[in-house]
Amino acid sequence: MERRHSFAEFRPGCGGSFFCGGTLSGTKLKKSVMVSIDPLTDCVARDIIEQEVEIMNDKYAALRLKNQLCFPLYAVSNLITRKYKPLLDCLDLTYTQYIVMMVLWEEQQVNEKFLCEALSLKSNTIAPLLKKLEAKSFITKAKDPADERNLLISLTPEGEALQDEALCVPETIAQEFHLTPEEALSLYQVLYKILDEERSRNAKP
Repeated sequence: MERRHSFAEFRPGCGGSFFCGGTLSGTKLKKSVMVSIDPLTDCVARDIIEQEVEIMNDKYAALRLKNQLCFPLYAVSNLITRKYKPLLDCLDLTYTQYIVMMVLWEEQQVNEKFLCEALSLKSNTIAPLLKKLEAKSFITKAKDPADERNLLISLTPEGEALQDEALCVPETIAQEFHLTPEEALSLYQVLYKILDEERSRNAKP
């Protein structure tokens, strides 16, 4: 069983550091009493106190790269895309084409608006993706007989068959990142919380 380390922290009157606006920042550093549950976490506790002192004394702490929440998100996003590339090259897909195909493998046929909402992409981003997928004979586009203003996107037999070839991709990617099921679920929930809040703000009344 994997060994886990943790520590409990008691701070009279609150204070210390917190994430704010994508940055690890701090207010007044108040006396902290570290209650160690595992002796191996003592160094972690010391690091946190030292970081709080540094933040309190640095006028420009909010601009330090190491204090940013946005940077690791950006870096990990780029890393994941690079990990996908050799796998998707074998399928003749880019990552954005791949996620379009994932929606179609599940739904079979959708309109352009549905794709934009599902993938959080703008119409002017989706349109060239669809054009390239159509050129590869993975999808077809046609006007909706019920409403010609809608463009229907459907899988071709070639596009449907590609799903079997893509089955190994998720498992291969999962092996690249050593997260426990609990860590993966926690990360998933936090990321979707951000996405869902943004979608709610952008939703038309």
